[in-house]
Amino acid sequence: MSHQILFLDRSPMMRRITTGILQREIDQCTVRTHARAGAGLASATHQRPDMILLDYSLPDMRVEDVIRHLGRDTAMSDVPVVLMYSNGADISALQKKYPIIRAALHKPIVPDTLVRTVSDLLGHTRALIPLPAPLPPDGLRLSLPEIPFSGDTALTPVPAIFRRLETGRETGTLRFFSGKHPVEVFLHQGSVVLCSSRDLAAYCRESPAVIPPVDKSLLDDAKRTHRQNACPFFLTLRDRDALNSAMAVNLSRDHGQRLFSRLWLQQSLMFEFEKSAALPEFAAHFPTVSSTADTWLLKTLRYLRPDSARTFLPPASIPCHTPQTVALRAQLRLTTHENLILAGCDGRRALQELAWDNGLELRMASLVAFRLQTLGLIHLWPPRQVPDCIPA
Repeated sequence: MSHQILFLDRSPMMRRITTGILQREIDQCTVRTHARAGAGLASATHQRPDMILLDYSLPDMRVEDVIRHLGRDTAMSDVPVVLMYSNGADISALQKKYPIIRAALHKPIVPDTLVRTVSDLLGHTRALIPLPAPLPPDGLRLSLPEIPFSGDTALTPVPAIFRRLETGRETGTLRFFSGKHPVEVFLHQGSVVLCSSRDLAAYCRESPAVIPPVDKSLLDDAKRTHRQNACPFFLTLRDRDALNSAMAVNLSRDHGQRLFSRLWLQQSLMFEFEKSAALPEFAAHFPTVSSTADTWLLKTLRYLRPDSARTFLPPASIPCHTPQTVALRAQLRLTTHENLILAGCDGRRALQELAWDNGLELRMASLVAFRLQTLGLIHLWPPRQVPDCIPA
């Protein structure tokens, strides 16, 4: 049986990501999307959906007016609505007043939670999902994980996210929503401890080069634990005396950085930071390396290869220093190639000239420049648009 889902959300990226998740994870699922409530209601009248995913903040109508309109329509009054909201939205009163709201999901949406909620409602469209207990007087945030900030990397660049957490000495989990499960970065007082994901296939896209023979039952159990809580299976094998401690730590660190490095190839990602008093046990006891967030990010950038279209910058573009160049260079240990490219960014020579002058293939020079640009050490200007005054 085919299921029709109507999704109303003002964000094009949110519509695209959510549609992809639902159509990939739920059999025979068709998702119709609209950015405005008026168009969505017209679509629902023309073809009755089996469920409606409704964003709390639409540009043309208040969410309560949308729900009231649906409730008055006898053909739509029993269609379950899933409300999607952000911090600060007061949804408790709406849920009590309108039984048509069968569930509420906090943004950014966790893919597993989305799929589970939609699947349950599609299978039992008349079974009401229990609403949360009445909220305390101080408001909604007390009943939710503390999420100080969230957003889209197209608006808040990844380095800016990490620098904010580092400056605030925050402890918690930073999640980037990519694929079936988010990539999770565990931080303690602003320092990166470990990166992992419950998506074992993504985590182990490249098998470890050297690992001793391990009993299959132990390995299967370690992988099962990994899928449940993102604890790197190398650490579980170490705890079972099946893997040397130093090897387990190095493999966990290496695989986590490789996993994160693939995020650099995406134009935009939704993210959230969940603040917590303590990290999960496996992360809390993971040996940390004293380094800045920018140092950790640079290490992940070095896993990228020069064959990606995302890292191939316009050859005629002209790299120059930024106001942050001197400060960032002082705290980072750059490679020979990185130092050569950075030193040549005088605002006069094109990237292809720098590659030639330093004896580098253009793709390799472009990859190095991509690292420097991503972290804010250089800026790329189009030809003939370089300002007269370039920061030294």
